Amino acid sequence: MSHPNKIARHAAADLALYMLQHGYQGTIIQDCTGLTDSMVRAYRQELERSGEINAVTAGKLKSSPRIVDTRRQMASASLLMASYRRIAANPRHQVDVMALTEAYVLYVDAHESYGLGGAPLSINEAYILARDYADDSGRRHIELRHCGCGADYLVVAEQRIAPVCPLCSLKGLDDERHSVGEAMAVA
Repeated sequence: MSHPNKIARHAAADLALYMLQHGYQGTIIQDCTGLTDSMVRAYRQELERSGEINAVTAGKLKSSPRIVDTRRQMASASLLMASYRRIAANPRHQVDVMALTEAYVLYVDAHESYGLGGAPLSINEAYILARDYADDSGRRHIELRHCGCGADYLVVAEQRIAPVCPLCSLKGLDDERHSVGEAMAVA
């Protein structure tokens, strides 16, 4: 029988490799796995050398309010988080990296299909939103509200724009974009 610590180390290494293959930044991987920076870097370098991943650009992670600076970004983030909430077993209490990655893949496809405009959120921005959605400190940084149009939409504490349904707001700008609400309602 394997020693529990050995099993835990293997599970952490497997999760780190999975996350690296999906583009997560090192600091997020460290938070999720408990691995050290040097271990994550070594895994990243090995995957880069083998050609399994491209070199990743590091950078400072945005805060949730800065991820949703515009109505289009709010609509995009709402689509992602509504999908994640439906896939994850317990998204209000912990980040489920596998479910988040699955939701992210669906989100990127929907983002392109529905022509939300601009670049889709990064997997790292998705993680920040999921982490803040799962915050158990008693302060809910993020919540999903339901609009009369049928869409679930994201509200982030300290966001710069009014906490209203971005799809209804965008509808006045472009009627066909409101059909994204249908995708969010079934996601």
